[in-house]
Amino acid sequence: MKKIKWVTIICLTWLFVNTSALAGPGYVSRDCPAAGAKESITVDWTGGGEWFKTISYHLRKRGGGRYEREPHSSGRWWEHTWRSYAGQVGNWLKNYYYSGVYGIHYWYNTKARRVETRRKFVTSCNLGTWGFNNW
Repeated sequence: MKKIKWVTIICLTWLFVNTSALAGPGYVSRDCPAAGAKESITVDWTGGGEWFKTISYHLRKRGGGRYEREPHSSGRWWEHTWRSYAGQVGNWLKNYYYSGVYGIHYWYNTKARRVETRRKFVTSCNLGTWGFNNW
């Protein structure tokens, strides 16, 4: 009984901390060949929409420290949206051929009036790093 109380307290504390941070965007790049997905996503947790652009490079080691890359983009221009997506889903053979995702996440911060960038290189399915507010 005491264990259940502590687990409940810890879960409620975690939920409170993370939901209080919903004011900013989040981002993730993930490399999940088993799920058939290599992608980079930038998201506004409030659902109201922000100015985003996302680029996802899918990389393959070529030897000698060189990589072959295949670019994917959320579009040619910035979009005012709650979710900006760049990547490919469902192409299992091609997803095994490449070995890594390099995501570039752009957000136009209207309050500060500047473009902010986050970059992430991953070689795993890292959904655990997708925080509620990790900008």
